[in-house]
Amino acid sequence: IGSAPGGYASTPAIAERVKPLATYLRGGAEKEDLLNRAMILWASSKIPGVLTPELRQRIVDDLVAKQQSDGGWATASLVGGWKRHDSTPLDMRNDGYATGLVTFVLQQAGQSAGDPIVARGRAWLVQHQDRATGMWTATSVNKERDPASDIGKFMSDAATSYAVLALSAPDAHGSNSAR
Repeated sequence: IGSAPGGYASTPAIAERVKPLATYLRGGAEKEDLLNRAMILWASSKIPGVLTPELRQRIVDDLVAKQQSDGGWATASLVGGWKRHDSTPLDMRNDGYATGLVTFVLQQAGQSAGDPIVARGRAWLVQHQDRATGMWTATSVNKERDPASDIGKFMSDAATSYAVLALSAPDAHGSNSAR
């Protein structure tokens, strides 16, 4: 809604309908896992009134705290105590899904491509793209899946989408610094 062209979200009929959505998202922002809070942060960058400035900053701080020394993020670190349905352990390695999503969302929340946290995330993405396929890998948090199957490729497809968004997002000056 907030990304729709032509000021769609600010038209009176739509703006009135978006208010309950913003209230709902704001209400869950403190009790959701960090992955969902990242999504709420993204929504707040497009829809006014979703987060207070303090809560927005707390989510940014929590995301930054999960960045690993190599610049990446692990999806498992964002989902808290999530347990897979098949009882297999979560993949704790940094992955393209979490790194692409968090790097992109931080940029949407106002961090520039040159911000050290964002720059490290973008560098991780550049270094971890599979050169043979062009993809970034990620695994399901729900259960262990055959990575060669269509359903097994879903998370890597999502990871690739977020990585491309993160690497192509313009910085504060409107240029793309990823090369």
